[in-house]
Amino acid sequence: MVAGLIYKSICFTLFLYQGKCALGLAYELVSELQEAMSSIKEGESPNAATVIQQFARFMQDEASHLMKYPEATLQQAANYPQDLAPAKKAQVRNTLGRIPFEKLEKI
Repeated sequence: MVAGLIYKSICFTLFLYQGKCALGLAYELVSELQEAMSSIKEGESPNAATVIQQFARFMQDEASHLMKYPEATLQQAANYPQDLAPAKKAQVRNTLGRIPFEKLEKI
């Protein structure tokens, strides 16, 4: 149950990540994601643990860049390997037509 709540709250939107990066809180977000991973009990929810781990890795890789350019969060997630959760989440946003990636500036 705890894993499901963590999964939903951590992964519900990349806009949360963008907002935290805009406030200079990217590294705090990385810490929160790592803490969420450690709070999942072994065997409780392997899917949630995997997704949270993928988002944590994404933020670790992109934190310094996204603190300078938080508006690039969705674009960077879309450029992440397509089989990982950040890219899948960005693709869902693109498919729904909420953010037209072709209009985002390339950095």
